[in-house]
Amino acid sequence: MFTRLGTVILLSSFYLAFQGCSLIEPPPQDLVIKGDHAALAKYYRQQARELRVKAQDWDSKASNAERFYGQKEHAAMCRTNASLYRKAAEEAGAMVTAQLQYLP
Repeated sequence: MFTRLGTVILLSSFYLAFQGCSLIEPPPQDLVIKGDHAALAKYYRQQARELRVKAQDWDSKASNAERFYGQKEHAAMCRTNASLYRKAAEEAGAMVTAQLQYLP
C-alpha cells in the first residue's frame, strides 16, 4: 500500500498542517518583557524572511519531484507545505505591522 516515502510524506504534511502558526518561532522573552517593539518588529521581519525562503524551497522540491521524477502526489504535498510556510510568513508580517504601530 504505502511505501516508506509515502508514509513519511503523509506524516510530515499532517505535522505541518497542524502546526499552523507555530511555524513562527516565539520571540525572545527579554524583548517581550522590555516591550522593545522595534526589536520585536525586526525579529518578526526576520522570521517572515526565513519562512518565505522555506516556502521557496518547498516550491522547488515540488517542481523537481514533478519534472524529474514524475511524482505528482509528492509535488502536491510539497506545494501544500509551501503554502503553509507562505501563510506563516504573512502572519509574521502582520506581527511586524502590529509591533510598528507602538513606535513613535
